[in-house]
Amino acid sequence: MSTKSKTKRRDNHFGIIGGCCVAVLAVILIVIAVIVNRPRPIDDSFFVSDGTKYVLSLDSDDVEDAEGDYSPIKTHLVYFYSDDDITGLKIYYEYADAEEASNAYGQFIEENDGEYKEISRESKYIILVANEADYDEVKASDIKKQIEFMDMINRMRSIDYEAES
Repeated sequence: MSTKSKTKRRDNHFGIIGGCCVAVLAVILIVIAVIVNRPRPIDDSFFVSDGTKYVLSLDSDDVEDAEGDYSPIKTHLVYFYSDDDITGLKIYYEYADAEEASNAYGQFIEENDGEYKEISRESKYIILVANEADYDEVKASDIKKQIEFMDMINRMRSIDYEAES
């Protein structure tokens, strides 16, 4: 066999091996991307203020009764921010379970169609995405003060409740 044909065959093997390596690497990258971008289920740990969002959670006692048959047990207002600018607002209505949220969702869509950028449901939550006009004049520092004020009121209620007991 000539040197040319051996070199040609060797180059052919390296091409096949290289192609397989690239294909395996591509599959690994796709799997990693799917795992990283997989939506995480919503739980209580999400409703905590951090460096990207302020969260104001209200019990059903703190919110005016909705006119519909399905009142949430909690309402979470999640303000996303950057510096002192609000970049987004999502309102999470929390129900006792997914079935109750599903029942409330249909009624909610009928009563609020067009008022929000988006309305969706995930597990026991109905999620409303507010239009920019609903928060464009609000500053993150204002929201932080509002949350601190509500925390103070809740602490005062707790002290009053303990004093009555």
